[in-house]
Amino acid sequence: MKKYLFSFLALAGITAALVACGSDDESLQEQVENRYFTIENATFTEGTFPQATTNDQIDGFSINARALAGGMNFVTVVTQRTYNRFYIGLRGIDGYWTCTPSSQTQQGDYHTYIIPINYSTGLEEGMIMLVAAQDDEGNTTTPYETEIDFVESLAGDLTINLTFNNDKDVDLHLFTPGGTHIYYRNRGGSYTKADGTTGEYGLDHDSNPGCSIDHLNNENIVIPSELIEPGTYTVKVDMYENCDASIPTSWAILTRYNNELIRVATGRNPATGVYAAGAGNGDMTEVMTFVITPEQAAAARRTVSKLHFNPSPITEAEADKMEEARYIERMSQK
Repeated sequence: MKKYLFSFLALAGITAALVACGSDDESLQEQVENRYFTIENATFTEGTFPQATTNDQIDGFSINARALAGGMNFVTVVTQRTYNRFYIGLRGIDGYWTCTPSSQTQQGDYHTYIIPINYSTGLEEGMIMLVAAQDDEGNTTTPYETEIDFVESLAGDLTINLTFNNDKDVDLHLFTPGGTHIYYRNRGGSYTKADGTTGEYGLDHDSNPGCSIDHLNNENIVIPSELIEPGTYTVKVDMYENCDASIPTSWAILTRYNNELIRVATGRNPATGVYAAGAGNGDMTEVMTFVITPEQAAAARRTVSKLHFNPSPITEAEADKMEEARYIERMSQK
């Protein structure tokens, strides 16, 4: 079910393409936000990306190199150096974001900076992201040029996206009001629309299963309007298998309904967290709950002629045997 689409920018013409795609009333910032991403609590400046005053690059820099439409990413910097601000832009676009991360922690001599990036629901292609920083001495680093690949995913009215910053088997779980548990062993299936065409719903990406590394580091659950139920939904995240326990893992979950961030009953949206180095497996942490009212569901729902539910390509017994084999293998490696 996994489908990957890697689209690279025609770098010489990207600014012209942005102008052509935007309306006459859209600013450059609005065009970047509608086509690529936005950064909360950051300031957008039209103009040339800040010039480096040192040959050094950001120390301890990491970012997920894959992007899903409507999903999240984050720049993570773990360093002994102190940075006052960060600059984030796109190659070929004369504009950039400036931000000062407020969530900064210090462990020993190390600082951790995390900058959340929200991808547009209109994202349709990859990009080359520029990331630089200014240190406490006023020096501006040489920018990282990081290629971000676009990954095709299902589209729907209710979308829950999980992203994490390194190669672990972190799983996304959704519990619906009707009691359905959508996750890697109960992924969803297909349904027939009123017009006779077939659509798909459920979990369309299960990244790094059993530490079989695919470097996607994204999971996505999609429910179309036809299948929206009224009631309370629960979202959980689970470190199914910590493939490299020596390093921490940052994660974020973002939930949208009709392309808008949904208001949660408990938790936060977007939600972020960190699995510390040495984190164990099977935590099943509740991240958020949200309610879709009968009125909202009725407005979204259309007639479905037939639903084809496909719980899993394997039986429950086969899945149990696979998990038992994975557990034995992990124990034998200790």
